[in-house]
This record gives sequence, C-alpha cells and structure tokens, in this order.
Amino acid sequence: MGRFVTFFSNLADFTRIGITMLPVKFKNYRIAKSNDVISAQEGFSMLQQRIITLMCAHIQPEDDEFKEYKIPIRLILGRKKSESLGGGYQRVREAAEGLTKSAINIETDDRWVSYAFITKAEGRKGEGFIRVRFSAEMKPFFLSLKRNYTSYFLKNVYNFRKSRFSLRIYELCIQYVPKTWKRVFDIDKLRHILSIDDKYQRIADLKRFVLDPACSEINGHSDISLEYELLKEGRRFSKVVFRVSPNEHFVSPPEPGEPAFELNDTEAQVLDEVSDESSELPEWLNEKKASAMAERYGAERLAFYVRRIEAKENIESKAGYLYKALKEGYYEQDMKDDRQAREAKQKSDSERKKHQDENRRTEELKAEFHARYERRKQEVLESHDSEDNRFEYMSDIEFESGYVYEKKFLQEWSAGTPSEDALKFYGKWLLKRHGEQQDWDLDTFLEIHEI
Repeated sequence: MGRFVTFFSNLADFTRIGITMLPVKFKNYRIAKSNDVISAQEGFSMLQQRIITLMCAHIQPEDDEFKEYKIPIRLILGRKKSESLGGGYQRVREAAEGLTKSAINIETDDRWVSYAFITKAEGRKGEGFIRVRFSAEMKPFFLSLKRNYTSYFLKNVYNFRKSRFSLRIYELCIQYVPKTWKRVFDIDKLRHILSIDDKYQRIADLKRFVLDPACSEINGHSDISLEYELLKEGRRFSKVVFRVSPNEHFVSPPEPGEPAFELNDTEAQVLDEVSDESSELPEWLNEKKASAMAERYGAERLAFYVRRIEAKENIESKAGYLYKALKEGYYEQDMKDDRQAREAKQKSDSERKKHQDENRRTEELKAEFHARYERRKQEVLESHDSEDNRFEYMSDIEFESGYVYEKKFLQEWSAGTPSEDALKFYGKWLLKRHGEQQDWDLDTFLEIHEI
C-alpha cells in the first residue's frame, strides 16, 4: 500500500480531535516568548493575538533582528482556501491597525514599562496577506532567548478561535511545565493580567465568560488538559488553581524537519505534522499532481479518496481512477458519514469525560466536606462546650422530636459519663448552633463550592 497511506492516516487523527490543518510552511514551527511577556498585562483581541502568534512563528532561533513578516489573512482568520473571507479582510485590517496603537505593560516590584508592540501594519489592494513588523524594543522579549522564556508549537494554539482568554491562560499554565504542573493565581492578579480588572466581578460571570470557555477550548484543541479550582478565604473567592496534564487525545508533534514537498500556495490547507518517513507519496501519484489536487479538492478529501483507492484491487490505473473519483465525487457520502461518525464519537467522548470529571469532582468535594465536618465539629466542641449547653442538649433529646437515636445516650448524659458516640452527636448539635450551614450540611457545601 505504501507509506503515503500512513501519511494520510494521521489526517483522520487530526480531524477527529478538531485540529484545523496548517500550511506546510508552518510545519513544526515553535513560538518562543520571554516570560515577562507571558505575564504582562495586555488586552489584545483574538485576531490581534493570532497576528502576533503568526509573526512569532516566522522568527528563527538565529535571528538577531526583526524582519517584515507577511501573514496570510486566511491564516489569521483560521479559514480554508475554499472558504470566503467575507468581512474578514476589514476585521484583520482593524486588528492590525489597532496593534500599532496598542501597548503591552510589563511590571516588576519597583518598575513598570509600557511598550508599543508593532510599528508597522500594511495591506495592499489585491493581496491576500498583510505586512507587519515588531517594534525594535520587543527584541529582548522574542530574539536570541536563552533563559526565562516559554516555547510551544504553533499547532498547539492555532485552533484557538472562540475565546481571547484561551491563549493567555494556555501560556500562563505551561510557563513552568514540567517543573510544575500547577499554577496558582490571586483572582485579582489574573484579572489584571487579562485586562479585565473591572469586568466579570461576579464569580459566576468569571467562570462563564472567562475560565470555562478558555479551559474548554484548551482541552479541545491543544496538547494539554486543564482543570481549575476556585479557593476561598473566608466567604470570598480569592484564588484560582490551574492543574495541567498532557492531553492524551492530542497528536504529539514530531521533531522539526523539512516537509516532503511544498504546496505552491502557502495558504493551501495540508497536513501540518508528518514525519519524513511517513510523508512519501504512493508510486502512482507524483508530488506535483498531489499538490494541485490538494489545492483544488482539499487535503482531507484527497486523503480520504486515496485511502479508499489504495484498498481496492484490480484497478489498472489508480491515478486515473483517483482523478475520475474526485471529479465525479464517488466517495462524498462515505466521507460525510465518516466525518459524522468521528464527530459523534468526539461528542460522546467529550460528554463521557465531562460526566467523569463531574463525578470525580463531586467525590473530591464530599471527601473535603467530611474532613471539614470532623475538624469543625471538634473546634466547636472545644470552644463552646459548657454545662449550660449540655443541659440544653439533654432537654432537646428528652422533649423534642427528631432525637430518637440520641435518646439512648440520655442516661449517659444524666450520669455525667457520655460515651464517644454520645459526644459525636453532641458535637453535631453544637456545630448547628455555632457554625455555618456548609459546616454540617453536605448539599449546602456542594452548592457553594460548585457554584
């Protein structure tokens, strides 16, 4: 069957997890940023973040000066060649123009500095790309980085297109991996980094509009899985804890290498990650023809048709059969069914994982509640135990309903020798009078901590 089938079998893996394919030009490109930039305050829009990210993808480790970078508009929008730009060109222009007027604020304990991010953004009539250049003052934060920086593959973040907070939170959480797989932020500090100091003041809104969408997008389209927990100080949520783990459903990038062939158009959508060994074409399909077919019919369709034809026997000319099949759409319904099956499985897997995560979280909270309950009961017993309270408790046992089980301890209390079991019930009685409802009521505790 040849290694070309291996090349395209990986395509199904990428499609299954929702990865939009990148041009070969960006194969295995890494992005590197100083940690000062990662932790800086900035409020760039989604499109502005994508422009900067694609600019970073052009920077080479040996570069000591910035260049003028040409960024395809389709890549900024995350659209395929076959898709219309619509009003996207104007949106990209506004985003690029905005970057020339925007700043990034880097703060230390005793100093703050505001830097212009880019000094030039240019578009020309009839061209499908923009030209942009970093500010020279950004050189220490992107060029010749030796220490105190964070790097990751472009493909790990290329599909972030729903929440402008996804990239920022992703970068913050991988900043010190693998040294630590947990990041803890003061909620106010995180708000400041994300430039939302005065927004989403209610915790429910912070979860709904910032944390949940970002984590969902990161978990669905990157190499990490991310969970978060909100912690209280007193009655106020004050910290957020992010826990990072490898995303087992994400295809890991191979070591950097040259692509087997370049498509004529840098915007053509092709598989972004393949190894040299697995990227060879079958003997009956040459590179030039494969490139042209990928441009016309799309890489996903070409891959699907090639797999089908490779599995067939008794075809005199597979190249000719492929041409006719693509032209007449032999396998369109099969490809549609295959895509729907993958999407259904992805949805099912996602729902199952969500259910498992919810159950695990509930069990963790239950364990936390019981530990808290015993601790608080002992604290209240030590601080509020008195002769008057004991006699009131005995009175409740004897004359009020609801104390059926405790009545058997009444004789022990009357004798002044309560057993350990009797003291447990007494401790709960004290806790209800001197503690908070979440101290002794599980449902209340779960409601507060799951919001």
